[in-house]
Amino acid sequence: MEKSELSESKNIIEQEWLTENIKITVQQWRHTFDAISDIIFITDIDGKILRYNKAMENFTGKHSFEILNHSCWQIIHNSSGPVKNCPLINVKETLTRQTLTLFINDGWFNIAIYPLMNENRDFIGTVHVMINITELKNIERKLLNEQAQLRTLASKLSLTEEKERRRIASDLHDNIGQTLAIAKIKLGEVRDMATSTAFAAPLNEINRLIAQAIHDTRAIISDLSPPILYELGLVPAVEWLIEKMYKQYGLLINFQYDAFSETLPDNIRVLLFQIIRELLMNIVKHAQTKNAKVFIKNDNNNVSIIVEDKGKGFNAFQIYSSDDKTKGFGLFNIRERINYMGGYFDIKSVIKEGTRVKIVLPLEICETE
Repeated sequence: MEKSELSESKNIIEQEWLTENIKITVQQWRHTFDAISDIIFITDIDGKILRYNKAMENFTGKHSFEILNHSCWQIIHNSSGPVKNCPLINVKETLTRQTLTLFINDGWFNIAIYPLMNENRDFIGTVHVMINITELKNIERKLLNEQAQLRTLASKLSLTEEKERRRIASDLHDNIGQTLAIAKIKLGEVRDMATSTAFAAPLNEINRLIAQAIHDTRAIISDLSPPILYELGLVPAVEWLIEKMYKQYGLLINFQYDAFSETLPDNIRVLLFQIIRELLMNIVKHAQTKNAKVFIKNDNNNVSIIVEDKGKGFNAFQIYSSDDKTKGFGLFNIRERINYMGGYFDIKSVIKEGTRVKIVLPLEICETE
């Protein structure tokens, strides 16, 4: 066999080998493409489908002649033209990946669309990847429902706790407080009638102890459920709290209120009072400062409360991830209760500069509670 014939025979064998390997590679690619459970398809620059995997057929229930060369919005969205804010158009304009989440055919999908470029970096089409996240959405919905139920429970527990505090305070006042007051009067009468000076000292001591018990009982009643909160309103109650905290802890509080309306239901006034007390106690315990500010106002149909200090501050992002799971629970509880009421909770803190907490409750929510 001549040299030219050998060369031609070799070329034919190489071409056949190359063709067979390309065929095998295409088959492997096709099998791999079809084995992917997520929906994948390729379009031209006008959105016509050129390639797709088996998951696409399973999703649409259509055959190849019903899918190929049809627009993606016709196949996916059953629409004659691009849907509103079509990500394919954004891909063509920006040549960057676009993502969105859509509800299609009774299921939720995360969709990512990638620009397809040739070797000259010219835009020639798109690659679409659709991931079914319906199960994740169902889990998310279930978790949100459970969170809403927990918030409802927390709110009901808080209201129940406050009712119980008021009941205990009322019992202390009507029973123990009144009994102690009568005992003090009776003791005074006995002391006046005593003829022997030997009884004077012990009677005076008993009188002092009863007076102290009356004072302590009144303090407990005020701490449990301040009568001033129900009788006069939130602002006078906060003023009372500020005076009390200065006497007990030396915390000097600058209190301001601007056009604040007292037309709030009892449970909202109690909630706001408890929050202010909790925040001020946090300053006493952690801020390492003797100065604070409290500001209350009606702002655009909202009740707005700001509590701030110039203390040592802390990392607000890490407070809930602390190894001590009880640390920050008060702030967590405040946030959850405010969120449940449809309000807004924001905390900003800078190390060595201080902390600022802002709480906003819609007045229409307050009026319906």
